[in-house]
Amino acid sequence: MRPCRGRHSPSLALVLPPRLAGRHPHVDPDFSTATYGDAAPRKRRQLLRLAPGDMLVFYAGLVPRPVEDRPRLFAIGSLQVRRVHHLRLQDLSRQDLQQKFGKTAHFLRRVGDQELALVEGKPDDDSLFARVLPFGDTRDCLLRDLASFGY
Repeated sequence: MRPCRGRHSPSLALVLPPRLAGRHPHVDPDFSTATYGDAAPRKRRQLLRLAPGDMLVFYAGLVPRPVEDRPRLFAIGSLQVRRVHHLRLQDLSRQDLQQKFGKTAHFLRRVGDQELALVEGKPDDDSLFARVLPFGDTRDCLLRDLASFGY
């Protein structure tokens, strides 16, 4: 297994907990290919309602710096929707889709998803943020800057 490179680290194994460091990651969203997929029925239905031009924002619970601050949610990246593909298991072997998405996590799985929503983002810009953006302040108040996201 080849190591999974990080953006600021030669290998994600160097920054992951030891119990995860040797495992093969399911990279999703995949910002290098501007894709995100989900097979869970509820999330799949939500993704299938997206339209071209919509913005999909990804977040993570992180421990901020300085460490005296407390953990909270941060936006880590986004994809502007180019197209949403509603795929079935047999679609994963289609030559045109293999050529386009064959290196993404859902196409690399040993056992394919029976049904999948795969969001194809616009690859023009770098969608993984250089700096994470907090969703709220340290008092759990939502930041005013998020009004443009529809909160």
